[in-house]
Amino acid sequence: MTGPSCAISAENGFCVEVDIPGRIVNGLPTDEDHGEKLWDWNELSKYDEPDILTIETRMGQSIHMNFVVLSAAVEATVTLQFAPSINIHLQGVHVRFSAGIYGYISARIDKFDHEIILFSRVPEDPLGSFPMSQNFPLDRSVLSVPVGSNLHIKGRLHGGPKPFDLFFDEVVPVTSERWMGKWEDYGTFHSKISLNVRSQGP
Repeated sequence: MTGPSCAISAENGFCVEVDIPGRIVNGLPTDEDHGEKLWDWNELSKYDEPDILTIETRMGQSIHMNFVVLSAAVEATVTLQFAPSINIHLQGVHVRFSAGIYGYISARIDKFDHEIILFSRVPEDPLGSFPMSQNFPLDRSVLSVPVGSNLHIKGRLHGGPKPFDLFFDEVVPVTSERWMGKWEDYGTFHSKISLNVRSQGP
């Protein structure tokens, strides 16, 4: 699960839908599967603590999803940026990351143990090419974070135009509208993480 793309208000309940694509088993295709679960306030057992939502599919599978209903939260958008080095800028070269980037980026709220995956690729299925002028294409970038808490962002990426090993581990205080990390120098390029925060209220 890499969504949602925005924070979800639990005030009027919500619905979670699961679509499981068909597979090839012993040379034969299997059917697609689907399930959905409506959640409302009558099912709320605890605020600000991890809970599990169980979704039953039409083919009898059980999907267990971890979630939290936060009593006071903000919507935080994580951005990872890259920029070419000053020498490449002076040469006027339009720089793209070549295909072959893999690794992971995760986020964790300081009071919870569960990590949220923002990006995940293995060497056999790396990320394709993208220009440095654009933000890094995270699988998920929007998080709900309790007011006044810290967001722990860490990750490791490999690949690029020249082989590189990028590692970062940031603790971001969610106390202002915008937080920007420092540019880190990796030779041919620089990188930094930023965080935009907005209230989830009306």
